[in-house]
Amino acid sequence: MKNAFIALLSILVFTSCQKHPEGYLTLSGEIENTTDSLIQISSNKGLLKSIKIKENGTFKDSLKVEEKGVFTFQVGQNRAPIYLENGYNLTLKGNADDFMKSFVYTGEGSENNNFVLAQVLETQKIGNPATIFALEKEDYLLKVDSIKNGFKEISEKFIDIDSVLINQSKQQLEQISSYFEKNYERQHAAILAKTEFEKNIKKGNPSPKFVDYESAKGGKKSLDSFKGKYVYIDVWATW
Repeated sequence: MKNAFIALLSILVFTSCQKHPEGYLTLSGEIENTTDSLIQISSNKGLLKSIKIKENGTFKDSLKVEEKGVFTFQVGQNRAPIYLENGYNLTLKGNADDFMKSFVYTGEGSENNNFVLAQVLETQKIGNPATIFALEKEDYLLKVDSIKNGFKEISEKFIDIDSVLINQSKQQLEQISSYFEKNYERQHAAILAKTEFEKNIKKGNPSPKFVDYESAKGGKKSLDSFKGKYVYIDVWATW
């Protein structure tokens, strides 16, 4: 009787420890304040899995990926990256009102996912590159250094990260650095020229001179040719 009890207890313990079928991963958690009832996991090949969200915002399901990597986690119109690998037992806590920024992963696979989120949020901090190129050289260099340091701090904060993600992170930082370093002179000059141009064409300012444009009736015309008349200018492009 005692042996039978021990055997039964072992079966129960084994069953309770099984998180998902072999070769699958488990994804569970809670999305607060959501009005949507489905989570969609997809890749560049299409939809991989639809997971039902209960009325209280919780969800749990298992799925299988062909290859580990970054997938799209979508609720309604909101999207976030998620790194999946078979064998993970991943739990997500988030809020629909602050989608992605509120996400915190725990469980097996959480370190990789929190790393991916941190990288994406750091990229979003960069904002419009034009505002950086508009800076004078000294401030521009300080800003670029600040961007680099932000990504380096993330890399130092997360330790046990998949080598694939580490390599992708290094490549991304190199691309960002290269983009800013190679394009400053040209972009800065273009932004200054655009700013000056926009200053000159403000409402109430004299019109720029249009000189020696071909006329549909032959010959060439300038804006001065129509002095004292109303002028309609039709601006178009080949596309």
